[in-house]
Amino acid sequence: MEVWILYGDDIDSTADLAFEMRRFLAEGEKMGIEVKAFKPNQFDLLVTEENRDQIIIDGKWTNLPDFIFPYFNHSDHSYFSLAIVRQFERMGVPVFNNADTLERVRDKLHAHQILAEKRHTNARHNVSKVPYQY
Repeated sequence: MEVWILYGDDIDSTADLAFEMRRFLAEGEKMGIEVKAFKPNQFDLLVTEENRDQIIIDGKWTNLPDFIFPYFNHSDHSYFSLAIVRQFERMGVPVFNNADTLERVRDKLHAHQILAEKRHTNARHNVSKVPYQY
């Protein structure tokens, strides 16, 4: 089994998510799962009817993995990162969590609007202009 984790930062840094990435790689190896980490900027997206079992990474066509795990940092709100996830979804690769979920949780107001619409109990939230004028 081959798993790709989409992670945009330096795996060797001291950041919390980098530590978790190193754990994913180590635990995958222990379990006999091939886990690879890729940064969004390594991908080139080409939308075509042909060649639906490969994607371009670092300029080379690469076979698709068994599934994708987007593990973007909290500051990665780029359109391109979501476009990569959507490309994998359209190519039939299972993605955990999918692009719609990622997009919803990136926007706190949108997430709370969805929860309120579904009548899920949550704390009251106020989104205001910054700076707030009294």
